[in-house]
Amino acid sequence: MSPRSKEQLEIIRSESKAKILDAALHLFSQKGYAATTVSAIAQRAGVSKGLLYNYFSGKNDLLHGIVHQAMDIGEEILQTSQAQSAPPHQILCQIIDGVFFAIDSNRPFWKLLFQLTIQEGVMDMVKDLTTKQQAEQLRMATAIFEDMGIEEPSKEAYLFAAILDGMALQYVALPQEYPLQQQIQYLKERYVKK
Repeated sequence: MSPRSKEQLEIIRSESKAKILDAALHLFSQKGYAATTVSAIAQRAGVSKGLLYNYFSGKNDLLHGIVHQAMDIGEEILQTSQAQSAPPHQILCQIIDGVFFAIDSNRPFWKLLFQLTIQEGVMDMVKDLTTKQQAEQLRMATAIFEDMGIEEPSKEAYLFAAILDGMALQYVALPQEYPLQQQIQYLKERYVKK
């Protein structure tokens, strides 16, 4: 058997890390962050504790890894929309489509993430990660609303973020009952008219 190439080893590492993060997210959201042990995470992921510790220093590092996954998706949506030289309402439409495409593409991930983030103290543990990105997202949305001539663009940015969060939460909680496409269209129409 020939030795594995660097690319093959990187794929194996990446797959192992993804399995561990997936296991951690499932257990954190089902059992709670505090009640989940590293041993249980390793067992669910089908890896040894030693391998888990090879990639992550502990539960807090796993939590940070999960949050990084979500932030990377959000960052990709923002970068894609910022790269466009389109009118501001079209950029908002692209953001809306990007957010709900990401959620619809992996609804179980987002449902578990929402369950995790409402646990007491969890968001405090990742505040250092999320604060900068949230500020950047609000800054970008504020600039878009300024370009649209909205009277109080900063307040509108907060409202827009809350609307997206609320729609996403309702959709992942009740995917069959929530009229997602209808609400996406309504939200887009609301901002095109402004």
